Amino acid sequence: MKVSWFKDPTTWLMLSALLALTACGSATKPAPQDIGSVKTEQAMVAAWSTKLSGDHAFTQSLTVLEGKLAVASKDGHVHVVQAGNGQL
Repeated sequence: MKVSWFKDPTTWLMLSALLALTACGSATKPAPQDIGSVKTEQAMVAAWSTKLSGDHAFTQSLTVLEGKLAVASKDGHVHVVQAGNGQL
């Protein structure tokens, strides 16, 4: 018994799926809208600065927890700085 590919339901199912995927893939994608320029009201300036002892290369990730920033130096010094005002 010889079955023609034309009469095989699997062939029609595969061709239908291929046609559906081809039709869905050809839709144009929307272009993002231009947000324009951002106007700044004032220049950025440092709110505070502090001097820490030790070698701080900042190869670590910094995390602020409850308004405090912990910084560790390569030689073992650990400093906790108030994020709001820079006090140790």
